[in-house]
Parts: sequence; C-alpha cells; structure tokens
Amino acid sequence: MSGTAMPQAARRVATRTAAALLSAAALFAGSSFLAAPAAQAAAGVSSASCSSPTALYGISSDGALHWYGSTGAATGASTWASGSGNTVGSSWNGLTVFSGGDGVVYAVHPDGTLWWYHHDGVLNGSFSWANGGVQVGTGWGGFTHVFSGGKGVIYGVDTSGNLHWYRHTGYLDGTSSWASGAGKTIGWSWDFSKVFAGGNGVIYGIDSSGALHWYRYTDPAGGNGGWASGAGNTVGTGWDGFSQVFSAGDGVIYGVGGDGNLHWYRHNDPMGGSWSWASGAGTTVGWSWNGLAQPFADVQGCSVIADYARSQLGHGPCSPGYLNSCSEDWCADFAMWAWQQAGISTSDLDAGAGSFYRYGRSKGTLSNTPHVGDAVVFGWDGSWNAKHVAIVTAVNANGTITSVGGNESNSVRTDTYASAVGGWPSGAPNGPISGYVSPLGD
Repeated sequence: MSGTAMPQAARRVATRTAAALLSAAALFAGSSFLAAPAAQAAAGVSSASCSSPTALYGISSDGALHWYGSTGAATGASTWASGSGNTVGSSWNGLTVFSGGDGVVYAVHPDGTLWWYHHDGVLNGSFSWANGGVQVGTGWGGFTHVFSGGKGVIYGVDTSGNLHWYRHTGYLDGTSSWASGAGKTIGWSWDFSKVFAGGNGVIYGIDSSGALHWYRYTDPAGGNGGWASGAGNTVGTGWDGFSQVFSAGDGVIYGVGGDGNLHWYRHNDPMGGSWSWASGAGTTVGWSWNGLAQPFADVQGCSVIADYARSQLGHGPCSPGYLNSCSEDWCADFAMWAWQQAGISTSDLDAGAGSFYRYGRSKGTLSNTPHVGDAVVFGWDGSWNAKHVAIVTAVNANGTITSVGGNESNSVRTDTYASAVGGWPSGAPNGPISGYVSPLGD
C-alpha cells in the first residue's frame, strides 16, 4: 500500500453524455446540525476568500459527473452560477474520486491505480478537460480514506488507522513524479468515520460520537513536520448527522444532511483550531444532494493566504509592518508575510519581487493560470528582477482577478483587472503580468 508512482499511458477522461442535468440550486436558508458560536474570522476578515464561482461536483447514479458553481462559498449565500448542474463527464461510477484543488481531480480505480485529471472548465462548468487522464500511481486501493489538501498533497488512511503523506510533484501537468519520502506515516489511530482536508495542512476528522476534530500538519509540502499545538481539538458536535462532508478550503465546509439538503459552514480558525464558526454556519444552500455520490468541492477554491492579505487593506509599511517593510520597497515583504501567516516557508524568497518568479520556476509552480492565494508577478525582466508582486484574492469567471498588494501608493491596496499573462490590463497595479506562482504545500 505504498502508493508508489508508476508512469503509464494517458487514459480517457469522462466523455460527454446526454444525462439530464441535476439542478441543486440553493432554495433557502435553514438551521444547522452543528451549534457553533459566531466569531470574527481569524485573519480579521468577515468572509472567506474564494474563487467565484467555487466548483462543487457530484456523481449521479448513471456515472455522470456534474459541476456546480457556488457564488456564495465565501459568505454562505444561496447563490449558484449559470450552468450549475452541467454534466462534465461520464463513467465516473465505481471510482473513488476526490479533489486535488485548482481543477485537479484524482480517481482511484478498482485495480488500485491512481489517475490524474484536470477540469479546465472548473470556473464555468464547461465540458473541457486537459487530456484523457493519466495514471500516476499504483497500490492506492488499500486505503479506507484517501483525500487531498491541494498542491499535490495527498493523505491516505490504511486499514490499521495509520495516516500516510504523499506529495504529487506533477500535479500541475499530470506527470508521474512524487516527492522524496512519499508514503511515510505521519499519524496513528486515525479511526474516524469521515476524514477530509481543508488545505494548508488542515485535516478534519469526525469520530463515532459525531464530534468534529481539527488537526494541522506543519509541513504539508515536505512531509517532515509535526502537528500544530491543539491538534485533535474538538471544534464541533453533531456532525454524524451528515452522510457526506467536504471542504473548499479556508474553513469552508459543506455537509449533506439525511434529507439531502446541502449545508454551508465556515470554521473561522482553520489555522489555529479554536471552536469558532461564522455567522450563518449551517445555512442550507442546496437540495437533493443525496442523489449524488461522493460530492466534493475544489479544495483550493478558497484560500487563507488571501484572507490574511485582505485583512491588511489600508495599512502602510509600518502599521503593523511586514518583515523589513519600514526600510525598503515592500511589495515582496508583504507577499512573503501573507504566505508566512499560512505556514508557508519563504526561505527561498527575498525582498525582491523577482524572487517569487524564480521560486515558481525552480519549484515548478509557475503558470499562466491564477489561483486564489497565488503571487501574481509583474514585469519580470527575464533574468533576476521584477517590478511588482501581489497576492491573488479572487479568480472570477469573467476572466478577471482581484489582488491585494503592498507598496501600492505606499499602502496595501486591492485591484481588479484582466488576468491574461503578457498584458498590462487596465486597473492593474503594474505590468505586464508575467505569471502566477503557487506556494508549495498550500
């Protein structure tokens, strides 16, 4: 059950079918299974930072894969994008399916092989996939639970309750490459009825009594960490009333109740593990989800990094200060600070905006596609320097992004503009856009 990676020829991704669309549009707000006190978000913002829409998926009885675009994931609003319920694939029945974040979908086949897929239509629900699917591993059939925290980080619980860590370094393009140490045991006695990840090393487990427990692994990128203080904290009760539970990241959690209603929650302290929930936690945002097998959300749809960036809007270089921001040009200091608050190592970065571009190139996380929590780099000179860097706080279906950057008129400011690499769009804080860099282990 090592889950070792073995390259294999590409395989089909789901093909278009004529299956009827399932419309799980939200109808009304309801009460919760979980009684949780309201509190201000840990990062100092009142809502999560999410793509709009944030993708949710489910498999109908005929094996069709359906896409739903929540435009209310950040706040718990019962709003859904046009096209929600679209069929985006077929023949997904019989597979163990889970999100890898940023449009990546993994599936364990009955023979225990692990396959990688990328849904290019993650923001608009189109039937568009990167390729026919690629086998990236073997031996995955022996896990009782398998799930991903995004950015290639995958966890598996074996039949003895041991928790194993993996990082698929080829998660961006489906190459069969894995980090050193993949498969190592990082935990024991994970005998939960349900387990799921929320990004940034955050893992939740529901025990037999219905208590929801919080954990945070401190080195999801390298697999050499320990567990954060408070790991194992009970952060909720009554969660045994759900048939399915999954996360979109940044504390946003969905549960499918026995009546088929889809409920929204936001854990306000995903990094610290305190019992703190957003106002409106438990709101009903959809119905008839009991007709879908293995529902899941894009686990990188929302980002705590973006929360921290947003929490500083309007601040100057010395209030409260970001690394060495009082004494130098500080856009990179601010972006590093935001990543650090989310537990990301910035040891390979420096005070120059160009260091983010170099980081992405060396780590394999530089791309032309923005994700919430990424660094957007402007004006790369082709060798060492760049003009500016900011944090992506929203990715929108209309082709725009919103970013928050430091040292913009000597303040932390937000901007919305077209996302295409190579252009200098109206409203951008600098230009041209050179690329997007994801942090390892987010």
